[in-house]
Amino acid sequence: MWPDQRTAYAAFLVVACEALKPIGKRYDKVNVYDVVTSLLSLSEAERLRKHSAPPQQVRSKHLHRGELAAGELLPILIHDYFADPSFDEMLGDLTRVCRVCLIEWLRCGGKYTLVRMPRPKPGPVTSSARRAVGGGAKTSDLTPRSTRTPHKRRAG
Repeated sequence: MWPDQRTAYAAFLVVACEALKPIGKRYDKVNVYDVVTSLLSLSEAERLRKHSAPPQQVRSKHLHRGELAAGELLPILIHDYFADPSFDEMLGDLTRVCRVCLIEWLRCGGKYTLVRMPRPKPGPVTSSARRAVGGGAKTSDLTPRSTRTPHKRRAG
């Protein structure tokens, strides 16, 4: 799978970490950062989340929308072989963290106390931010505009 399917590789590493979460409906909302916080440390989870391509987001966008975060199609489409080094950095960290989480999970026999990572609080949403993401159109945006220019009456 590596190096051709880097986005899928990252998504599967996240899924592998998520598979280490405890069983039960109350753990359905637990994500990779919670597992990493529980098995390793909060600082490791924060480091993963602060990447320019956060692993949980890469996983969700790839598995739910089919998006490719690593630009796998760019060389085919525009013949540009540039690879984003920040994605490679995230993938290296994620690979290491996933392996260490699996080892720690095996060491403790799959029994550990789940520690949830604090979720970032959403900031206030302004009207310009709502329009930028497609919501909150102004009434003037919804009124039809004429494409004809008004003509002046000729005296005659």
